[in-house]
Amino acid sequence: MRVHSDEQFGMVFPASPPHQHNSDYIISKIPLILAALLRLWFFIVSAGFLDAAIIERIYASYFVVDYEKTSRAWISSSIITFEFISSMLLASTFMLGLYSVNLILIGCALAVSLSLMVVMVTVGVFACLIIFILILLTVTFVTFCNEPHKAELSFAVVDLFIALSAVGIFLVFTMILREWKRSIRLCLNIPVPSCCRRVGFFKSKRIGTTETQDSVADQYFDRLRKAWHV
Repeated sequence: MRVHSDEQFGMVFPASPPHQHNSDYIISKIPLILAALLRLWFFIVSAGFLDAAIIERIYASYFVVDYEKTSRAWISSSIITFEFISSMLLASTFMLGLYSVNLILIGCALAVSLSLMVVMVTVGVFACLIIFILILLTVTFVTFCNEPHKAELSFAVVDLFIALSAVGIFLVFTMILREWKRSIRLCLNIPVPSCCRRVGFFKSKRIGTTETQDSVADQYFDRLRKAWHV
């Protein structure tokens, strides 16, 4: 029973490589680290497989008579490839546009809110901390490359920290968005109604008790339209 557990343990943690193959051993781990980074992107676009299957069945069932009898795997592959490329281009375009919009919003918000500057400094410190910890974990992984147990543990910590960093970046970005909304509201001085608290109508002092619900809704959407256009 002891021998069997040792064999299983040896499959998880391979034997220490010879000294002359240390560079090859380190290089072989680089694709795994890159795969951990790419996994963050593939988790998002992997849902496109379901879209590809639905699109394939709709169009192929309509245009191809023997679709149910003959399998054509190239249809799904073509759709998935096109969706991956288009999603990457769309994400890049969106991020570049969001970056320029963010610069404009930061410039408007810094003139009004000092707390936003504190938030941005916190984000910068957070980003530097992430980079420092990743470098430290990578150096630790390279240092213990001759000891498989410690090397695998270091790699697992790197993988876990990357996943935790993604969650932390999302939470920080959500906090910044909330701060931006408050700063823009103070800068523009526009009463933006809350759609979450009231769905059908918006209360105002100018609305009398004799007005109907339709007029109340019209005034609400008119204010909402003016707020967004400004």
